[in-house]
Amino acid sequence: MENEHPKTEGSNLIWKSGKLLVMHVDAKLPDRCIKTNQPANGSRKTATLNWHPPVFYALILLNLIIYAIVAIVVNRKATIEFGVSNEVVKKHVLIKTIGWVILSLGVIVFVWGLAVMSPFAFLGLLTVIIGLIPITLAKFVSAAKIQDDYVWVKGVSHDYLNDLPEWNSKQ
Repeated sequence: MENEHPKTEGSNLIWKSGKLLVMHVDAKLPDRCIKTNQPANGSRKTATLNWHPPVFYALILLNLIIYAIVAIVVNRKATIEFGVSNEVVKKHVLIKTIGWVILSLGVIVFVWGLAVMSPFAFLGLLTVIIGLIPITLAKFVSAAKIQDDYVWVKGVSHDYLNDLPEWNSKQ
């Protein structure tokens, strides 16, 4: 059966493709947590997903500024809204808070190390980088691909995907 759809909002605009959620940009995702598949009870988050073809990462080897300019030009965006349980939100906030605390301590140690000309400045800089990791990586979901009116979403639970029909690439 081919997945035909009108260009209107609705749950018939979502599919799975392996470990990815495939959705039309007009799709309304169900009121289930995208991470646990438990009822979201109306708790929703909005994410603006960015993506560009991975081949452009090779430009980093030439020049970071050239890569940044090209990435901005070829970047594709999609905004999606999804259900998320309160437990997942609390975990997400905790991870981000830990990241911000580590980053803040790193800045303090770095500034103090510079002020007293101590090797602790390097330790502070390293701590700042470590603090940035959970801040930047703690996303609910991310884009694996954005093409035309469709978004391939990473980070969706296996149980959530199991309830969806298979993506037919002849959309």
